[in-house]
Amino acid sequence: MANKPKMLVAIEDKSTDSNDIRDFAFHSDYPMLKLHSIESDSITITGGSTSGSVTIPHSLGYVPAFAVYQEGYGWELFPNGVDSYATSTNIVITKTLDSPYNQTIYTYNDFLYHYLGSLPDAGVLTGQLLGSNYDSFVRFINIALTQGQTITSATFEITKVRTTSTADIKFRTYGIDEDNTADFGGDPSGRSLTTAYNQKTQSANTNYFNFSDDWTDQVQEIVDKVGWSSGNAMGFKFQQDGTDNNKIMYFDKNSSPQNYDLTLKIVLPGSQTTNYKVVIFKDKIA
Repeated sequence: MANKPKMLVAIEDKSTDSNDIRDFAFHSDYPMLKLHSIESDSITITGGSTSGSVTIPHSLGYVPAFAVYQEGYGWELFPNGVDSYATSTNIVITKTLDSPYNQTIYTYNDFLYHYLGSLPDAGVLTGQLLGSNYDSFVRFINIALTQGQTITSATFEITKVRTTSTADIKFRTYGIDEDNTADFGGDPSGRSLTTAYNQKTQSANTNYFNFSDDWTDQVQEIVDKVGWSSGNAMGFKFQQDGTDNNKIMYFDKNSSPQNYDLTLKIVLPGSQTTNYKVVIFKDKIA
């Protein structure tokens, strides 16, 4: 007669919230799996991340049978969103979320670059042309952060930019020091700037690339302003800072359809911790 498959069943009114082997029983019609140990650990997924892992060691020296329980819902067995596997030394558990934990993304709403000179409308981010400095301004609206709220990170990205050849583009990125950044009508070059700024050097690249920058300090400084409130607009400036003449970083502002995107991604603090219990059997898988 062929061997019957092994089956683990839980005793009624018992849980895995113990190292007591009486928490586990086996159907009388099936061979009993031999218990090696019951181990506990946890997985923490931080803000902005989608997964986390934990490795639980064992001393069997071969790949054992095992069961994984997740805290909550009565210590769920092999829960959804959790992958696990055994090696000859460890049990590895990975939890994956459908979307990043505690992450809020704000996308481009309004953009204006400011230039000095008589060139036609073009998407110059920063640099110097014909002896004039070129600065640009970015504005995002409806930012859902409360006054004084602590953020984990703020990242700006613009896709499909490029530079002229042979020389670095040197500039700074500031926040605009306003409670609620007004529209960029007229000349915004006189607007007050945040104390926080980034000193940047972009090497020459005539091919399309994506430019990103960490604006965490600038965003935090603006949100900390007494007059800031949720739903306000927030502005930033690219300021030329020593680029050689006739060298710029730019994008195809007048492309049709639009072939670039601007995004401000703000990640809020926090983390999600889930506890796990692993039942490791002496039965050999491999």
